[in-house]
Amino acid sequence: MEKLLSIIVPVYNTEEYLCRCLESIFDKNADSALYEVIAVNDGSPDNSMHILRGFCGIYSNMVLIDKENGGVSSARNLALQRAAGKYVAFVDSDDAIFDGALVHLLDVLRECKDDIVVMRSFMHADIERYGWSKIFNNAEVEKPVSVINRKYSRGSVCGCAFSTSLLRSNGILFPEGVRNGEDTIFFFMSLFWADSVRFQDIKFYNVIGREGSASNTYTAQRLDSSVLGVKFVCGLIERFSSDEKVDIFKYLKYILIDSIVKATISTPGCGYKYLRKLGLDKLRESDCRKITYAKYKMAVMNRSLLLYYILVMFKKSVLK
Repeated sequence: MEKLLSIIVPVYNTEEYLCRCLESIFDKNADSALYEVIAVNDGSPDNSMHILRGFCGIYSNMVLIDKENGGVSSARNLALQRAAGKYVAFVDSDDAIFDGALVHLLDVLRECKDDIVVMRSFMHADIERYGWSKIFNNAEVEKPVSVINRKYSRGSVCGCAFSTSLLRSNGILFPEGVRNGEDTIFFFMSLFWADSVRFQDIKFYNVIGREGSASNTYTAQRLDSSVLGVKFVCGLIERFSSDEKVDIFKYLKYILIDSIVKATISTPGCGYKYLRKLGLDKLRESDCRKITYAKYKMAVMNRSLLLYYILVMFKKSVLK
């Protein structure tokens, strides 16, 4: 029987949360022949590997990979090579999925032919992240550029299912070496090559988070590493400059720089001079024609990084 879904779980130093995560994935009501769980221990020095071996001994549809530490992108990429499912989904080992969500997703994937399926994600079970219910109807299918122009984007791959054939036929992987923004880049690379995006009303992903996790910490070092993502996207823009969908990458560059500007304002000891030091003034220009969402903000950034910084500062002060 063909597996419909491969769920990839990168693991590093999350022994306190790992059991909760895996228990949420192995749904007793879901047919285990239809999905697999690929857990990648990324060189965890804690007790995570012992926990993973315990689950692997119980569930025959679990694949366990042990590797030296190389970061979440390398762990996910290694799992993508092994994935046997028609679709792949990602779950971070300190998060979980909701009861019944897997059964619902598998039912949808039986007949689904779309490249990306976007579900619903929440933080602490009740605060929705990347909400789309006011933009799209349940089971609505849209073209990638139209998805952006209808004011939808996201910074996480968790809460989506991606066609394995789409990823493999286009060589879509997480950019190793990019430590911040890698999820956003992967999502937009998938959008670039996708023909269709489906929005499915499944309460799927629960972001629980943990104190001190990378996504909750702003430092100058994190700002430095974030620029690597912008430079990676600049390479994509240059590579696909003749493709009519290259505006997807231009818009991606804009939102990555926007994120760095906002993070700089929230990082002690950093400010506009630090943005100049990062070299963003030379990377900022993004001339989008097909993507109209946020075109005025992009126009401000194109004109002046300083002007854009002041605009963000002003909006932040007004919203306080």
